[in-house]
Amino acid sequence: MASPINPEISNADLTTCPICLEQMKVPKCLPCLHSFCETCIVAYCEHFTAASGNQQTLECPVCRSVLNYTKPKGTSETLLVSPEKWVQTLPLNFLIVELLERKQFESTNKMCFSCERLGEKSGANNFCKECGELLCEMCTKYHRANKLTATHNIHLFTELSRDELKNFKQCCNWHPGEMLKLYCCDHEIECCSLCVSVDHRKCETVQTIEIAAKDICQSDLPKKIKETLVCNKQKLKILRERFIEDSKKYEDQVLSIVEELNDFRRDIKTKVDIISDKLTAELTQFSENSDRKHRSMVVELDSKIASIDNELSIFATVFEKASNVQIMATLKELEKKSPLHTKFTNDITNNYSHSHLTSNVSKELDEINNALEKCMVSTISNRCEFPFTCNSLPSVQLKLITKIKRKDRHNEACFSSDGNIFVADYLSKCIDVYHIDSKKLNTVQLEYSPHNLASDGHGYIALLNEEEGTIEFLNEKTLIIDQRISVSKKSYGISLNEKFLVVRQDERIECYDRLKGTLYSKVEGLPGLDSSSDVHVNKKGFYFSCGDIIHFKTFPDLPEGESGSFIYTDHSFEDVGAVATDDKGNVYYADSEADTIGVMSFDGSRSYAFEVQEELIRPAGLCLSKDQKNLLVTKDMGKTIYMYEIEKDGDLEVEADEKKS
Repeated sequence: MASPINPEISNADLTTCPICLEQMKVPKCLPCLHSFCETCIVAYCEHFTAASGNQQTLECPVCRSVLNYTKPKGTSETLLVSPEKWVQTLPLNFLIVELLERKQFESTNKMCFSCERLGEKSGANNFCKECGELLCEMCTKYHRANKLTATHNIHLFTELSRDELKNFKQCCNWHPGEMLKLYCCDHEIECCSLCVSVDHRKCETVQTIEIAAKDICQSDLPKKIKETLVCNKQKLKILRERFIEDSKKYEDQVLSIVEELNDFRRDIKTKVDIISDKLTAELTQFSENSDRKHRSMVVELDSKIASIDNELSIFATVFEKASNVQIMATLKELEKKSPLHTKFTNDITNNYSHSHLTSNVSKELDEINNALEKCMVSTISNRCEFPFTCNSLPSVQLKLITKIKRKDRHNEACFSSDGNIFVADYLSKCIDVYHIDSKKLNTVQLEYSPHNLASDGHGYIALLNEEEGTIEFLNEKTLIIDQRISVSKKSYGISLNEKFLVVRQDERIECYDRLKGTLYSKVEGLPGLDSSSDVHVNKKGFYFSCGDIIHFKTFPDLPEGESGSFIYTDHSFEDVGAVATDDKGNVYYADSEADTIGVMSFDGSRSYAFEVQEELIRPAGLCLSKDQKNLLVTKDMGKTIYMYEIEKDGDLEVEADEKKS
């Protein structure tokens, strides 16, 4: 048995058994859709059961899905059976059977199917259309003689076209010998005639399997399935790369912590040596000073004791040998010295203290040990918000219609509700109005430098006065300011609809009630919120970019089931700035770092990369026309404004991404 099993082998050739690595014989299909030779999967089951001691479950040799040894539905789902009997209940993979048969058809040495089942080999020249089998001359003779197969159409293999050979028949799993000729649309299942008469007689729609297969093949189902599979594959490959990166990071972190521990150990040893040397020196000095002091006191006490001994000797002698007069004179002298001796003795006695050395080293070491025991290595997991998106669709062309070249930079542009182009000139303190063909129509002079502008799509252009912290609403037709709203100063990006005005600032986003002119809600505390000045509003909420992520948050007035937030991201994002959306919720974005413009589906599952002939230098502004047919792009800090027509060339397939990989 081959081990370990490489999943790529089964992807390269479906007819190769992942276990024995040879062409499959009696291909059995597991519930996870991986197929193996019947004998190989039986041997694997027996080996797995013996090795794991588990008599109830099995892991797929390829994907490691956990499977139960149970009989299929229709018998007894919970009845455990032996691995061999369980494998016998597994369905044949008729796709692989047909592929194997097709190989034989295309082979120069065609062998008889009936003889092969008997373990014999003989060349085949004939083909039975009903059975879909190659037959030798002898088997053809018996095939025509058998009552059940006498009416079958048998032709020479060379007489049949490729299309006729392609129409293989599939047998019913529940009624052996019966072909699947019908399809129940109510239950979405292939049926033989017995299945229809017994289990589907009350169903309303039953078609021939050829018609049902044709309808399914011509529907969007194959495209959706393929797109989903390719998208999931891309997401898993990205996750795989991240796991590899995480593993490498863990390895680097482990080495870093080990080095940190080694440095810590060396540092502790150095510090202990320094403290030890310092304390030893202090103790030596203390010992020397103490010894000197004690010796001095002993000498002084010895001198005093000698003096007293001398006086005691005089006292004894005078009483023994001297006259009373001499005794009196001596006592007078001794009496004078007695208070001095008493004072000396009392001073020494009162000042004497018994000293002993103590150390807090043991206590401090205990505290250090307790602190060291608290040292640990822990893992902190930060949940990553996905979904990823997949660059699984080919590019969509943008056709340049016109471009507007400005004298200076620092210009912002947007479409009006009637399709004209409004340009905010920061340096000239004005609003210029252009026709779609780039012809200048009008100029509105302002008293301030407009930092940004945005259209509500219903006749008004909002202008941002950053210095005063106000938003002015310019009537598209009369070119007169009709309304003002006060906002926080140091605002940079604005967007609006009929109800809400959203303003982007350094570290937060404020949402205002447009009619009342009051602050409704705000968003703050998100990482990267200060990385861009752009914000965009549609009917349900507002979008704002933070580097390589686009955030979406619904308006506070939406019902609970419809409110929430979403994150759009893609591995190609570098520094997303401007964002716009169409009526379907698809997200258009400009990446000023990657110099690209793209569009992402509303659910984040697909993305398109626009191709333009003109060089895009740091595209910043982005605006869709009201009819969703044109796209306005400002580049090079607004010095040039492009207007494109969006050309979607037919159905978008997934082939392009597969070719890249």
